[in-house]
Amino acid sequence: MKARPLIPCDGNLGDVELSLLEKRASESETSDSGATFSLEELTDGWKTKGTRYGTIDLSKTLLSSATQDVHARNTAEAIKNNKYGVGSMPAYFALFESLYDNRENSRYSAKIEGIRKFLQESFPKWLMTLTRIKYKSSGQDEVIHEYGLPSQHAPIKENIVGPDELVKNTSTKSRYKALTGSDNVQKINDVLKWITGKEAYGWFINGKPETDTDRVARFLAGSVTAGLACYWARTLSSSGLGVRYVREARRN
Repeated sequence: MKARPLIPCDGNLGDVELSLLEKRASESETSDSGATFSLEELTDGWKTKGTRYGTIDLSKTLLSSATQDVHARNTAEAIKNNKYGVGSMPAYFALFESLYDNRENSRYSAKIEGIRKFLQESFPKWLMTLTRIKYKSSGQDEVIHEYGLPSQHAPIKENIVGPDELVKNTSTKSRYKALTGSDNVQKINDVLKWITGKEAYGWFINGKPETDTDRVARFLAGSVTAGLACYWARTLSSSGLGVRYVREARRN
């Protein structure tokens, strides 16, 4: 039998038992996936368990600026060597959401606030993801996660083209489900506002292109808003958050 640490007691063992139960409940949070949340600081990053994408490691330093195609090639090599690479938009959002959900957990709140500050400083650098949008000249658009990797997901067919907008005011929640894995647009706003201090916004190609057009999805923060930039050309370069997680090809 393992010995337990002594706890100051005024004679009421019921109060002690209740205190232990409350402490255990507060330190073992569960995520939307039902998995137990935990956070560990590594030498070069943080390990978060219990996200919708399972365990995700986040690097303390940004990856060098590159195009999405180059990031995809670099990430494919990084995976072979258990190093950090660029993630998909849903994987990043799953991490952000899990940290947000546990921000008031006394056991992890200080570490989570440190990560939040790191993210807040990083968002203005137009963070690359391995999510690509194929805007179609006719029919539904396609969203591809884990772009360029062996784990590349099957395209999600959805109408992404349309007006730029405040995420929480959208009338097309399915657009954000395809991009982030969540159609809870108020939660998307709350999470990104917690990170950046700004309302979440979505930027898109506003009308059907004459020919099929590939664009890249990024996270960003400007002077007034922050959010999902889904209109940038694939030839443009930017840095990215380094992550490690189990990547699986998914059918949609």
